[in-house]
Amino acid sequence: MQDRREAAQLLKQRREHYERWEKALTDGTKSWERASRMRNFLQEIEDRAGPESADFVAWSRAFIDQLDPVEGFQSPEGEVPDLSHAEAERLRNTPAPTVFDLWRTEQ
Repeated sequence: MQDRREAAQLLKQRREHYERWEKALTDGTKSWERASRMRNFLQEIEDRAGPESADFVAWSRAFIDQLDPVEGFQSPEGEVPDLSHAEAERLRNTPAPTVFDLWRTEQ
């Protein structure tokens, strides 16, 4: 039973590590898309509006720059996850075993 518990704990840690890396990618992508859309919008303002919008454009550039996740990007901690993408997807649809599940299979 100890071996199963250790295996379940290791798998749980591997899943969580993979999920942290995946979250960094998906959250970063969403933030980057938002910043990119804002930059496109701001470019349209610059192209179409007059000089009276210069202060707004300058302020907006600074605001957008601080939203951009690429600026100062730091990779997630730890080594590259050792789960393959296919394995992670399979596990995503399989609940992690609990200690009770492991205990029950020993009975």
